[in-house]
Amino acid sequence: MTALLETVRNLTPTKILESSWLPPYEDMTEQFATFERDYHIAMLAIHTGGLDEARRTIGAMEQSGPFPGLGELHEETLTALRAELLLRHGDEAGALEELRTIDYEIPHAISVRSMADGTRSRFLRAELERTIGDSETARGFYLGLDQSWSWWDTGYRPQVYWGLAKIAEKQGRIADARLAYTRLLALWKDADDVNRERFEEARAALESLPNR
Repeated sequence: MTALLETVRNLTPTKILESSWLPPYEDMTEQFATFERDYHIAMLAIHTGGLDEARRTIGAMEQSGPFPGLGELHEETLTALRAELLLRHGDEAGALEELRTIDYEIPHAISVRSMADGTRSRFLRAELERTIGDSETARGFYLGLDQSWSWWDTGYRPQVYWGLAKIAEKQGRIADARLAYTRLLALWKDADDVNRERFEEARAALESLPNR
């Protein structure tokens, strides 16, 4: 992630637009490309401990928009980053409050880009709703990530099944919990050390479910 951050820092808007693997979208200007690059810089900085850089980058992003034709993408992207910062500071309630303001009001076509798709913020909303908010809202967001067409969502599927299993257990829906744990174990059957602990937790949880 540190190496990737250094690479992204050195990208110019022109280089981004020229090298895009997607056909040019009519609203993808150099201003948008700069904003998208800075989003990834801020996100990577947050997850590698560079919170000061993240805050500076977010401050610059706040001065750059909005983007005509792209709905609420500008403000909702910034909201998602603010939630990440609050979470890094241990303020789960504050992060959830921010995430609850995001409506994902963007054109469908631009959602093929990871920043616009909002996978990370939708997953965080699900996690925080499950742990400190409303479990039915969490379930809705988890199901959205599970049933989505988006390839950005697929990497979250095992963790989505964990969340769905926990909610189902709490609600007494044992068959649904068993199905979610089984799906998690199938996806992570070759889990590396990073995910092995969660894999073992899921296997133990599945074995402990009552036979009904």
